[in-house]
Amino acid sequence: GFQIYRLAGVEPVCVLRLKIVEARNISNQNASVIGLQPDVACEIKLGAISVSTKFVRKGHAARWDQEFDILVFDERQDFHLELLGRHFTRQATQNEANNNRRIRDLGRVIESVGRVSVPLCEFVDTTNKSFSGEALEKWVVLAGPADGRRHQGAGHHPAIMHVRGQVLKLT
Repeated sequence: GFQIYRLAGVEPVCVLRLKIVEARNISNQNASVIGLQPDVACEIKLGAISVSTKFVRKGHAARWDQEFDILVFDERQDFHLELLGRHFTRQATQNEANNNRRIRDLGRVIESVGRVSVPLCEFVDTTNKSFSGEALEKWVVLAGPADGRRHQGAGHHPAIMHVRGQVLKLT
């Protein structure tokens, strides 16, 4: 097949095989619809490449077990994970106020639930300082969407995501 990166004369240096396993402690505190748990997906960005998991149904935990192979053009890059929440919004019409319950669908809203940047070097074999091809697993803590800080407060646990990464050299 045609490989667009060859037009720019840039060759990939390796492949990041990234498996998005699951997320926990998903909060709806940033939701535009209070009281509803969002459907969630994870978006992965590395350079100009962006891929996404499927959306899973509402809950405080989500499991995807989806794997992606992403070309890496610079080993010093970070990849970015963003947890996205999807809500279906509605607006009551005048008839609903009169208990007739006619609802107008306003569509869906997708907004950030949390994000984190992970240096690619965290999936490097630190003993040999090389891309060993070994799969490494991590739990990463997501920062809040608006201010970039980790959520704080009594009784609140930050959202965490379980990923498995493997960096493979191209032959």
